[in-house]
Amino acid sequence: MPVPEETNSPPAPKPAPTGGLFRSAARLVAPVIAMVVMVLAFALMAQAGGGEASRFLERFLSSESLVAIGEQAAIIVIVGIGQTLIIIAGGIDLSVGSVVAFTGTLAAVTMLRTGMPPAMAALAGTLAGGLIGLFNGGLSVKTRLHPFIITLGSMMIFRGLAQWLTNAQNTSNLPATFTGLATGRFPLGPGKELVVPYILLWYIVIVGVATHILLTRTRAGRYCFAIGSNPQSTRLSGVRSDFWVTVYFMLAGLLFGFGGIIQAARTGIGEPTGAQGMELEAIAAAVIGGASLSGGQGTVGGTILGAILMATLRQGLRMLNMPPYWQQVALGTAIIAAVIYDRASRRQSEK
Repeated sequence: MPVPEETNSPPAPKPAPTGGLFRSAARLVAPVIAMVVMVLAFALMAQAGGGEASRFLERFLSSESLVAIGEQAAIIVIVGIGQTLIIIAGGIDLSVGSVVAFTGTLAAVTMLRTGMPPAMAALAGTLAGGLIGLFNGGLSVKTRLHPFIITLGSMMIFRGLAQWLTNAQNTSNLPATFTGLATGRFPLGPGKELVVPYILLWYIVIVGVATHILLTRTRAGRYCFAIGSNPQSTRLSGVRSDFWVTVYFMLAGLLFGFGGIIQAARTGIGEPTGAQGMELEAIAAAVIGGASLSGGQGTVGGTILGAILMATLRQGLRMLNMPPYWQQVALGTAIIAAVIYDRASRRQSEK
């Protein structure tokens, strides 16, 4: 029996359960509430340590501190949004950190060894991320293996290739025009420069708005949710699921590549051993923000809030002079809580 051609409309979604809108709103508000509770807890901890809660809150809520939180969250937002696309479609990508390290190192090497202009090197690194995503997505759908397995392998492959590019050494002395992608300062000549204030925050806005429109206003976005919710019925409805899943991996790869460029620009080095564990932070941002590891659910806004929550956690612990390992403990606890909430919410929806 021939498979029907892809139609202009995705398969009709399943009827939303009673209270579904309320639960969706609750999942989006939850990270905000968690941030408020976290900040208050930090203030109480500061007071218990001999300081003043009001003074801590004043420092924490200052414009400098809030901008720092946003800038810390920027790269996790970029790669987290890419991960959200894949999670909504029912997949996962474990190669994020390796792709970030590889693309940033690739851009650095091409600039310093071949003299490639910084703009071209940044574009090359971003496109390299897209090709890696195309590789991951295409191989997953062709072999019918779970993306977990494919991206686990590519995580090792591209981490090794990143180290091969520089013999596992960092590449420094990157041009100011390139580092301006993170600092917002672009030299134009002797004594002249173009300054883009808060450029890292602009990346959050631009990437967030563009991906939100993709997911909520386009056929590709409707297919993404449909494939993640029920891949079999979506395929039987005439949607070329394999093609679209590959597209989502490629788009995510472009974001991972762009994240690698911004990471290299921010640190000023191509670091082949850098971005260790960034794939877990990207997954955490998506899950804390309401994405379901079962697929078919997630929002760009939720992922942004999840990344900001993690940056808020780091900023608060840093201001309290807490050891860095407590950040990992708190982050792991937040992930477990978010997954438990997701499971409980889905069971309630099924009932």
